[in-house]
Amino acid sequence: MADIGRTLGVISELTIVSVVRPDQVEPCRQVLATFHPQAIFQAVPMVHFARFVLLHPGDPTTGQTSLFFNSHYDGSLDAYLAALATGIPEQWNTIWSHCDNWPGTTTLPGLTEFVQHNAVTTNLLYASYPSATLRDVQRALRVDQAVQDLLDQVPALRRLPPDQLSPADKAVQELVAAFDA
Repeated sequence: MADIGRTLGVISELTIVSVVRPDQVEPCRQVLATFHPQAIFQAVPMVHFARFVLLHPGDPTTGQTSLFFNSHYDGSLDAYLAALATGIPEQWNTIWSHCDNWPGTTTLPGLTEFVQHNAVTTNLLYASYPSATLRDVQRALRVDQAVQDLLDQVPALRRLPPDQLSPADKAVQELVAAFDA
């Protein structure tokens, strides 16, 4: 499925647009409102970003409504679809069951066919850190927090006489001095 989506560095994107059956627009909206936005993709640890949007061109009370999904993730589309099919099959089925062409269950073959039929390749993909996987970003955030916690200790260290500083305290002071320079 190399022709679906775009890739920039290690980041790939998937965009799906599917028609919501007219009698399912409000139930779909209600289902989307029930999911915790941070929790739904916890079981798919390659997702950087995801969103669902109900699109109503023109007057929302008339015409066609579509469900738009866009996601940025690490790795290949095949690996991503497999992770969705195994990580959040019930949630995925609950959301997409309101749409035309949904196979009825979240199996990898059914999901793959659905994506092939409904995927739209984005015209422009931007990623702030195209060479950083989600794991890299999470690790960097943990390191940043550790450094911030360490720097929070500096005011107390600056008040100590030099002969009362441990070698670790001196290393922290040298680190801070390097930042202050």
